[in-house]
Amino acid sequence: MMPDLNPEATPPSVLRTRVLRTLRAQGLLRPAPRWRPAVLRVAAALLLFALGGWVGRATAPAAAGPAAVSTGVTRYVLLLDADDRFRWDVPESRLVDEYRTWATEQRTVRFARGERLDDLMLVLTPDDAAAGAAAATLAARAAPTRVGITGYFIIDAASWEEAVDVARTCPHLRYGGRIILRPVAPT
Repeated sequence: MMPDLNPEATPPSVLRTRVLRTLRAQGLLRPAPRWRPAVLRVAAALLLFALGGWVGRATAPAAAGPAAVSTGVTRYVLLLDADDRFRWDVPESRLVDEYRTWATEQRTVRFARGERLDDLMLVLTPDDAAAGAAAATLAARAAPTRVGITGYFIIDAASWEEAVDVARTCPHLRYGGRIILRPVAPT
């Protein structure tokens, strides 16, 4: 009769030692390198550190309000809008010089960028995107115009009030244009 084998019983340490010695002698079992536990601990620590940084960024509360630059300054865009009331009789070179001078004289804000937009304009509609309108159709509707957004300035200002004050001094208003002031949202 065979003895009952208990799968949960621990073999005597002498038997365990003999089995391990035999397996090593036959090349079926190699001793674990001494450096492995230390390397595994370091790798686990680095992985946890990286995971913690990722989770911290992913769960950080979103900044409220306009995009703040690292100096506590907010970025705004001044869109220069013109319609049929704008005085187009003024030479363009004079306008460009006047706007440039105005931008360089501003001491309270930093001008990040400013450009005049070309007169060519095309307005795409959802129908154009869905139908994949032919290039000829789109080109026919693209026409030189001096109506709409004609340029922009991007500024960094300490507050909404400061951005409004700067916008009020823009030469564009003297020539009958409008300025649309918008804070840049964080992305």
